[in-house]
Amino acid sequence: MWRRSLHWIFITGLLLVLIPFYPEVHASQGMTDKILADQDVVPDEALVAIKPGYMPYLRLNALATLETGIRGLDNVNRNLRVRSMRPLLEPTSGYRGVRQEFGGLERVLVITLPPGSNLDEALRVFRAQDFVEYAEPNHVYHALEFTPNDPYWSSQWALPKIEAPKAWDLSRGSPNVIIAVLDTGVDYTHPDLKMKVLTDIDKDYVNNDDDAMDDHGHGTHVAGIAAAATNNNIGIAGVCPSCKILPIKILNSGGGGTDEILVNGIKYAVEQGARIVNLSLGGKSCSLTLANAINAAFDQGVLIVAASGNDGSKTSMAYPARSPRVVSVGAVDQYGVETSFSQRDETLDLLAPGVNILSTTIGEFVNMSGTSMAAPHVAGVAGLLWSRNPNWKNTEVWWALRYATDPVTLYGNITLNEVTITSSDSPWQLYLPFVANRWWSLGRLNAYRALQVTVPGQVEAPLDTCAY
Repeated sequence: MWRRSLHWIFITGLLLVLIPFYPEVHASQGMTDKILADQDVVPDEALVAIKPGYMPYLRLNALATLETGIRGLDNVNRNLRVRSMRPLLEPTSGYRGVRQEFGGLERVLVITLPPGSNLDEALRVFRAQDFVEYAEPNHVYHALEFTPNDPYWSSQWALPKIEAPKAWDLSRGSPNVIIAVLDTGVDYTHPDLKMKVLTDIDKDYVNNDDDAMDDHGHGTHVAGIAAAATNNNIGIAGVCPSCKILPIKILNSGGGGTDEILVNGIKYAVEQGARIVNLSLGGKSCSLTLANAINAAFDQGVLIVAASGNDGSKTSMAYPARSPRVVSVGAVDQYGVETSFSQRDETLDLLAPGVNILSTTIGEFVNMSGTSMAAPHVAGVAGLLWSRNPNWKNTEVWWALRYATDPVTLYGNITLNEVTITSSDSPWQLYLPFVANRWWSLGRLNAYRALQVTVPGQVEAPLDTCAY
């Protein structure tokens, strides 16, 4: 009897050693430790979209056990020694508890491979399967903050430059217009923000909680530019004084985030009624996963504003700024000259102040520079436009922002229709080709001129398919 007991104890112990352990990893768990400043993708993670015809067989509730219900997927998982799987989107439901689709992203799985795996080879294997629509890395995005050596200014030169005081005679915004700041969070205790931030519905996708407190400072600076309290004898004025701020934390304390949490953040902003989403962030590569989220948000009437990037290229922009469904914003200095660091290509929409911008940060006020600072100026004016014209479409708000601009002096050489023109000291009113054979006038943001538009046109914004 004793020998039999020892026999079973030995067998049980051996099985526990031999059976592989697959820990259940929830969204963003351990994610922040994987992101480094110089990374473009999350190591060992893939985003895999399952074709619609295979979805009835997929057992979402059993993903933690790696028994998916799709035999081919199970075989690939075993061959690649997949560690964990989870749905990209949180299992939320819409109006009256009815689950709503969001750009087909309900079919995307986040798949974690063993450390040190060959991600490119794994993606090749997934893409070769009949049940896979697409497979791509979980791209990394970084806060587009640029700090030059120029001395800080102690005043808000940008607001008079875009004629905000004159615009405020027409509209000071509305609390019904929500600007979602998807960033490092917002210091909602800041005296110039605490009455503006929607702390009852804020969201943190980095730490998986409902407390989007800023632990970096970038998001607070962006929020202050867009909509800090005004005429309150404290600090600074925001572009849209009466608009509300919805902080959604999708960048960690180092300023990094991924496709996975950015997509969830966009979806959450749409669900909470945000009219405007500010993305002062960017990455190098286009992402079909993010593109589908942008398409879904745009189709639901949301206007997404993104910073063009800070690497100084005049022939390319960061993503998602170069998405055809995103308002892309470059930076100018106080003299109305495009900055050397601001990125641009032929689809750039407009430029806005982005040098030595005084705004809120954690517990104080500081000057910062970058296209990150330019984008929320545009988001704030979009808030003024929608407050004055609540029935406008996102394409009409975009049109007013884009066409009611001031001339701008571009930096360096300008390539137009394959002819290089050397820039001079005189302002260029440059016309560049865009989608659907439209021609754009590239200029600098002017809040007052935008608010004077009464009958706008509509921007043509084709689907973002990452085909560029």
